[in-house]
Amino acid sequence: MIGKERPPDYSAVAERELAVRSFVVQGYWLILVVNLSLFAGLTSIPANTLNIAYLAVSLATAVTILVVVFRRSLPLINPLTLYVTIWLILVPLTSMDAPLMPAMSLEQIRTCLIGGSVYAAGGLIVGILVQPGSAATISLPRTPIQISPRLMRLAQALLVVSIIAMLGNMALSGDVALFSELAESRKAKAVFLGYPLLSSLGTISLVVGALSIKVTWTHRASAGLYLVLQLLSGQRFVAIVGILLVVATVGSLGELSRMRVRRVATLLLALVGAFLLVAQFRGGAADHNLYFVETGIYDGDPQELNATEILRYVGMSQRNMTQVMDRTFDGTHALEFTLSPILWVLGFGVSSGLGTSTFGYTANNALAYLYHDAGPLWPLLGAFWAIVINIVYWVMRERPHSLTWRFCWSVAALGLSLSFFGYVNAYVYWVVLFPVVVAILEKIGDSPSGYSAPLRERISRGRASALSGG
Repeated sequence: MIGKERPPDYSAVAERELAVRSFVVQGYWLILVVNLSLFAGLTSIPANTLNIAYLAVSLATAVTILVVVFRRSLPLINPLTLYVTIWLILVPLTSMDAPLMPAMSLEQIRTCLIGGSVYAAGGLIVGILVQPGSAATISLPRTPIQISPRLMRLAQALLVVSIIAMLGNMALSGDVALFSELAESRKAKAVFLGYPLLSSLGTISLVVGALSIKVTWTHRASAGLYLVLQLLSGQRFVAIVGILLVVATVGSLGELSRMRVRRVATLLLALVGAFLLVAQFRGGAADHNLYFVETGIYDGDPQELNATEILRYVGMSQRNMTQVMDRTFDGTHALEFTLSPILWVLGFGVSSGLGTSTFGYTANNALAYLYHDAGPLWPLLGAFWAIVINIVYWVMRERPHSLTWRFCWSVAALGLSLSFFGYVNAYVYWVVLFPVVVAILEKIGDSPSGYSAPLRERISRGRASALSGG
């Protein structure tokens, strides 16, 4: 069992948790102050420099926070750094105009700033109230954990089920979706009932493998084959979900190290590569020429559209958001998407989108869904999700050897990572069903939980020692 020979230093653990909490709280304060100040000052900035100012201030804030992460060797992936990556780097970088995509308007930028302020406020509430080591158990925050052979076999079985499901779907459909001649045929399609669920089960195995101290080459090869088949099946989204879950798992605990940075960077490169590969076949220069140039929508080079596809993939959601927020909220569909996981469990249909489209780009960010579900009160709903995400993170840090809590945090990180592009209705399996599957696997797999201290007094002594500097 991990740590059996040498009991952990609870003072060091508590001191480490205090340092992480302090960093997150200070980061949220900085974001709150910067966002509100920028919100108030944008109206005095000339229109032609609006997006440059938004980008400059956002990047400066992001760099400030990330420098602290590297200097203090803090966890690379947490609720603060994920927000920074998505909403202070990716979104501002795509706020400028690009082929087929206008620059973000003042209204769109201010909406994003409100969303960021709400998220920071929710994180602050949790960060200030949380007490490191206050749970009944505490474990050393090591990233790999000792997965029992039985649990690894169960995880491997899920991976095999998904691979068989994808191969069977390909055989029944008679083609490989990614290489189909017609653009519409290159999208994922289910030939038999239950295929979307069965083909997604393998993402659980990816997380288990990422957490394990020892991963066999068989598991590595199966995981690689699984991701390749997802891409061949046209299921770019599931492949991206799988990679993001692993990124959140690998980068969330333990001190920052060159090896961990390399692993996360490699995974992110794989993520971008997966996107570009599928984009090349599902929306390459030929398709851009057919749909935009020949129709007169775009009079430039279709290769330019192909090269800038990733900018629209990230940025068009912020443009579509305005279409949703211009609608009158009458409460008819209140909380429709927020409750979609529960509605799915009860057997009700779940809507797939908000019915917006700009040159065929239909995605919306989480803020648009919040408005659709709560109208003018959408910031309160956003604060609710911020509190949930941050609570899951801190509970996971106190139970780092719990496979279930590690998976729950990875799912929460997934939602935050995709918040520029979608909402909880896009990954109901991972929110409702898969955590239950993981809990069952952990139970019947008899996975060691690592060294823990069940006595609250021992934790309290560690925290008191850390606070006193002794």
